[in-house]
Amino acid sequence: MHAFALIRPTKNKYHISITRKSFFSTIQPITDCNFLCCARYMDILRGLSHPKFCVDLGGTMVEVGVIEDIQEIQGNKIFANNQIRIRFSMIDTNLAKIRCAVYGSVAEKLYQHRIASNANVLICVLKLWRIERANGRSRHLTTVEGCSDILFNPEISQIKYYKSMIPFRGF
Repeated sequence: MHAFALIRPTKNKYHISITRKSFFSTIQPITDCNFLCCARYMDILRGLSHPKFCVDLGGTMVEVGVIEDIQEIQGNKIFANNQIRIRFSMIDTNLAKIRCAVYGSVAEKLYQHRIASNANVLICVLKLWRIERANGRSRHLTTVEGCSDILFNPEISQIKYYKSMIPFRGF
């Protein structure tokens, strides 16, 4: 697995290279594990999560913005393809809020889900998202194209626990 520039998908400090001497063997598939390690909101907001490593985050999606065309916003031709962006926020059960910006194919996935879903509250998991920092503080979470993903209302233990802890008040 390759690291993306200065961003690493895991905290593993080694780069894995496949050579002619590499050996592969078949193992039994692991089906009862989702390999998620959801970060705590306050750790991200306080700057305790290192921006070099991608994070997983579960919570409720709120304040979902409209779909935006990056070329129209920035007015230049850096992005050869028609890249899109959607801004939103994620909150936890304590109503701590983290701003997020989703780009590219993951933004299209979010847009298609919003069109198909009539749910008022979207519970989701952000997988392998990058922490953007400015002035030493967490600015927002964003995607890494080809690495990040978003799961809507997944049936995993962390989200089941989260749903049981949701306060019965409006967001």
